[in-house]
Amino acid sequence: METWILKIHLFATIFMVGLVWFVQLLHYPLFHQVSPENFQGYHQRYLRESGFLIAPVMLVEVISGSVLVFLKADLLLILNMTFLALIWLSTFLLQVPFHNRLGEQRNEQIIRKLVNSNWLRTVLWSVRGLLLLYLL
Repeated sequence: METWILKIHLFATIFMVGLVWFVQLLHYPLFHQVSPENFQGYHQRYLRESGFLIAPVMLVEVISGSVLVFLKADLLLILNMTFLALIWLSTFLLQVPFHNRLGEQRNEQIIRKLVNSNWLRTVLWSVRGLLLLYLL
């Protein structure tokens, strides 16, 4: 059973690794290219539509990872979930507030802060992906 759950967890994590790199290198930097007149509509649509994709995968990731730790409290699995907790903290303490501010008004400085702060999630998800591949 652990192997099956580990594969689900790995799939969700690898999906998020690819997605976070896409967002980091392409999508967030493109916010700079959206005109002030079009930014609010673009940003609202980005949040609405990306949420339908990202939220379920992040939930699968946290549930499957928690089950793995419950079944086998291995040090590497605990480290994996610690990194996931840091990703969630970064998301809700940094990226969400930056998105909220951008939802009010387009701001080049906030876009830069969003891009720069997202490197933490990009690195942590990448490390988690490698760690889970090792565990498999």
